[in-house]
Amino acid sequence: MNSSESYAALAANSGPLHLAGGMANPFVEVLYPMAGVTAWHQTTHLPGLTGRWMDTGATALGGRVAGSFHRLAHGHHLLEDGFEVLINRDLSFGEFLHHLGLDFLTRRGIPIPFIPKALAERLLAAGMRAGLSRTVMNELLTVNLPKVLGGSLGVVCSGSSVYLAFSDAIPHTFGSAAMHLGAAALDIAFGCYPPNPLLLLAGAMETGVSAATAWRAWVDPVIPRLGMPKSVFLPLLGKSVALSALTGGAGGLAFGGVAGGITGGVAGGAAGAAAAAVKSMATAAHLGATPLLGPLAGIGAFLVTRAMLQSLATAETTEVEWANPVPLEAPAIVPAYSLASRPVARLAGRAIGPIRGGMHAAARTTECVDPT
Repeated sequence: MNSSESYAALAANSGPLHLAGGMANPFVEVLYPMAGVTAWHQTTHLPGLTGRWMDTGATALGGRVAGSFHRLAHGHHLLEDGFEVLINRDLSFGEFLHHLGLDFLTRRGIPIPFIPKALAERLLAAGMRAGLSRTVMNELLTVNLPKVLGGSLGVVCSGSSVYLAFSDAIPHTFGSAAMHLGAAALDIAFGCYPPNPLLLLAGAMETGVSAATAWRAWVDPVIPRLGMPKSVFLPLLGKSVALSALTGGAGGLAFGGVAGGITGGVAGGAAGAAAAAVKSMATAAHLGATPLLGPLAGIGAFLVTRAMLQSLATAETTEVEWANPVPLEAPAIVPAYSLASRPVARLAGRAIGPIRGGMHAAARTTECVDPT
């Protein structure tokens, strides 16, 4: 299974989760028993100075904070107001946490702990200048249990998409970019009513993933029928050719000697790998041979290196012999005593030969004549 197929399977499994994460917000809004929880929380607060300081501000300490979203203004920020409670001997941090936990269950919720008060004020002013009402901005700057239940799944799904984008596991296609853009539109649409900052955050994350995927599809598109971009295919092809050339050189060394065997094996291995790699990547068959590439490369490197070292050692020995030649002894001259081995005797033999022949013939004639 190549990267496109694996991502398609992952997208098919995570698509319903994206849909459920976006649609959870209105369902939670309808099913959550907000009226009963609000009445219960009002009767469960601990009576004490800390609770009065949190709800009315300085009524207990000289002053008053009121309004529907008074928790944004004073006394309910987990980090900033919690630090003030810790350093004030007249206030109880345990009561502060108890009060804050009960308010987290109600409609107005508590300020988002990770947004400082100064930044929240600037965001409120910027949203109102952009045309949003104060109520909508207050909803976007607070968090409660229904918002967490309605937006957590969307944030988890979008976080998974961001991880895949950073891992470059999303195919570089405009179809993938459109799919993530659709998920972003879904999160933003369901995050606007009721206002849910978690779903809007999920929509912003999916929008960023869609933009990054579209950019990669433009500058580094997927090669058709291979299912991978050229930035991934070319390095894999280079590694396959190098390993095949190395093992081919080792095979050529075993059957064809040092010089011709290595050269032919490397050329054959590289040429074969160029075609085999494309086919194996297209069919995803290279994954099955991956564990064997390391040992094959090690064996091939060992054989080729040993042959090269032996060849270099032989060449050095030959150079030393030519540089310091061994003196040869002069051969002994053996005199030739035969008549035919001397030039003068050869010339004389041409005249002596016929005389010797006539003498032998006369002798044979004399022997045959009867003296009587």
